[in-house]
Amino acid sequence: MTAVLWLISSAWASIHADVVMSDRWLSGHRLTLSVRYKNTGKQPTTVPDLTNRPWLVVFETVDPKGIRRTVHSTAPTTDPGTTIRLQSGESRITSFEIPTSETWSPGTASVTVSIAGAPGSVHAVQLTEEGMATHRHTAQPVDQTAGTRSTVLSFWSEGGTDLFITNKQRLQYLGRATGTIKAQASIVRTEQRQNQWFTWTDANGGLWGVQPKPHSEHAAPRRLAFPWPSSYACGPAATASSGHLVVPVCIPSPAGTVTKTVAAVIASSGAMSFRTVAAYGPRQILTNVDSTGGVEFVLIRDNAIDWAWLGIDTAVDRPTSIRKVWRGPSIESATLVLTDNDRPSPAVRIQTGESDAPVVLRSPR
Repeated sequence: MTAVLWLISSAWASIHADVVMSDRWLSGHRLTLSVRYKNTGKQPTTVPDLTNRPWLVVFETVDPKGIRRTVHSTAPTTDPGTTIRLQSGESRITSFEIPTSETWSPGTASVTVSIAGAPGSVHAVQLTEEGMATHRHTAQPVDQTAGTRSTVLSFWSEGGTDLFITNKQRLQYLGRATGTIKAQASIVRTEQRQNQWFTWTDANGGLWGVQPKPHSEHAAPRRLAFPWPSSYACGPAATASSGHLVVPVCIPSPAGTVTKTVAAVIASSGAMSFRTVAAYGPRQILTNVDSTGGVEFVLIRDNAIDWAWLGIDTAVDRPTSIRKVWRGPSIESATLVLTDNDRPSPAVRIQTGESDAPVVLRSPR
């Protein structure tokens, strides 16, 4: 939700501030918002430096219990008066948290934000208990057991699903998806999670994806349509270090048998390219992101396992690399694991119908 405060307006200079704040939130988390100054005029101008003068932003809050508060940073005895110069068309974004908002109970709250004395409009916020989530999902590379992971939470309500992502550092509202869906977090390295994609399948089998924006801004979900009739995502998605979403896609022949598997590589702009993975349809695909940020797939068939990888240059116009890993008895189950040695590395553990003992197959890379 965005409100616009006009601060300066003339024939040559035009400055306004956008207050970007979610209208849905989870109780127990401090409410965040962003203030964005933009010079829409023809000449350079200056605006207050809100990063170093946060007391200029005042929050008038009414929590769900009806308790009113006026909250702001304590101003120094002498205001330094620092400003920022914005060229024509230039913007500056500053993020804020509303103190004490993490104590608010579920229900409807309201926040009025005034900036540098300019009156603001009222923002209504609906707070829900995190424990009311109807689905939650997190994902990580098999070799990355430490670090902060993001979890995507789905909250079903009449007509749609509200989506949030949460980790130890932040909560962010992704937006509202049509219908009753279960969002999935793509596999991503911890150090790349700011680029992480989230996906879901709608009631008609269509795949959707969204890559969050910073500073509380909402990103519009994108329908990820593949060009082949009846093709479908057939394994977990991943976010590469390049920021691309990588999705394994199975392509059936007119007879209905899957005869080709490709990797769909989707950029933040929506541009989509494809890389050939295999000339067959696997029974199962396991997905990982290696230590370089490259995506790899383990393709499971009844009696065979192949290991494919895209490398760091995710969007190049060439097939993936692929190697044979296993040919043998019928495979009953397969799981990505780490080898149990001094230098653990990715492997696939399989259970066959001929032995009670599992077999661990190391990555061929």
